[in-house]
Amino acid sequence: MPLWQFYHPPTAFATAQEKQSLVDDVTKMYTNWGLPAFYVVVQFLPMDTGADGSGDDKKSANMFVGGSSARAANFVRVIVHHLAFQSQGSVAAHQRIASGIDAVLQPHVAAKGFNWEYHVSESPPTMWKINGYVPPVMGNAAVATWAKEDKPSAYEGDGRAKE
Repeated sequence: MPLWQFYHPPTAFATAQEKQSLVDDVTKMYTNWGLPAFYVVVQFLPMDTGADGSGDDKKSANMFVGGSSARAANFVRVIVHHLAFQSQGSVAAHQRIASGIDAVLQPHVAAKGFNWEYHVSESPPTMWKINGYVPPVMGNAAVATWAKEDKPSAYEGDGRAKE
């Protein structure tokens, strides 16, 4: 599962259309790589930077950049968690993943004038289940089945305890 978390000022993704457009682009990046769409989770976490966005009201601010809530009013922080799609330490894979993320963020964040940063963490896929199933590894025919059906289902070697 890729999980994208956007920590942002309320002005960054103010409409449902802006959010949906970004979510569509994130999802398309992974489905183009062969992952099922239902793997992709995107969360928008608006962070108050002060009553009027100027940072003058630090009591209500809960996001700061460089010690400044005013600076946070124009800042988007993205955390990407990968379980299904991993680089395996490959520099080429790192570059491919980073290029994909950059392309997704460009029109939705960078082109709108926000300052931004992201990082990608990779968690062991052995600690991941969906509806009780251990997701199939890339290359397993079950990945294509899950993508086609857009839901998890039993497959040979699905990791469930046998009775």
